[in-house]
Amino acid sequence: MQQRLSIAIVGGGATGLLMFKMQIHTGHSNITIKIFERKEQLGAGISSFALTKKI
Repeated sequence: MQQRLSIAIVGGGATGLLMFKMQIHTGHSNITIKIFERKEQLGAGISSFALTKKI
């Protein structure tokens, strides 16, 4: 029997969500992931930054 792994991700921005996605795609079923974000919505600042950045 494998031990259940617990992962805490601090911040729900681009890097935190990428880490979450990477962990899900490992295929392991014995992982518990908790994301800690102070805002109400994950990734809230990602789209607004992309739209306001001048290239």
